Amino acid sequence: MSEISFINRVYHRSKLFLRNANLSYLRWKHGNEYYRDGVDILSADWDNLLLMDACRYDMFVEHVDLPGILSRKKSKGSMTAQFLAGNFNGRDATDVVYLTGNPMYRRIEANYDFQFHAVVDAWHEWDEENSTVLPETMVREARRVREEYPNKRLLVHFLQPHFPFIGSKTKFDKQIPDPKEGDEAQFWEQLRTGKLSLSPEEVWKPYNRNLRHLVPSLETL
Repeated sequence: MSEISFINRVYHRSKLFLRNANLSYLRWKHGNEYYRDGVDILSADWDNLLLMDACRYDMFVEHVDLPGILSRKKSKGSMTAQFLAGNFNGRDATDVVYLTGNPMYRRIEANYDFQFHAVVDAWHEWDEENSTVLPETMVREARRVREEYPNKRLLVHFLQPHFPFIGSKTKFDKQIPDPKEGDEAQFWEQLRTGKLSLSPEEVWKPYNRNLRHLVPSLETL
């Protein structure tokens, strides 16, 4: 083994150890399901909430310029299942219509007590070429749902900037997230463990392009 390979292996193992230690602490403090000190979405004051899946705050600041006041908050979950469980499980959300491009809700709904007024699955409009639900599709569905439920709060769950990256020629991100595969199958985890060797530029460039692709749809709504 070369000296460089050895250093890289030690580096990735150190990062993985620190990450697992942090996760263990959070699970000890808050339990396994979600972050209990995060913002309570259901009790917040809003009429239409646009959720951007896997959107980093720092990237949003750099690439998105929308009118209004920007502030940083903590979410109840870093994954869809945690977010839904933390905000809506066992609670009266009958004033909310959940429009989602993410099929995760249907995979977990039997394990929780969700009480939305309605759940609209936009992922039935899956774009085969890009292996995702396009933002333009979500805009069209949001307008339709708003007309159908004019007196309800509307939660619109976009898939972007989560991979797969729209219009990108990259191959590492072209996988449909499958909870049965586990975290180790995701390219983010492969990056952390050193199984996938990519520069930050190779990852963040298509991610940010995917984020910017979403912005016009946000502006439209």
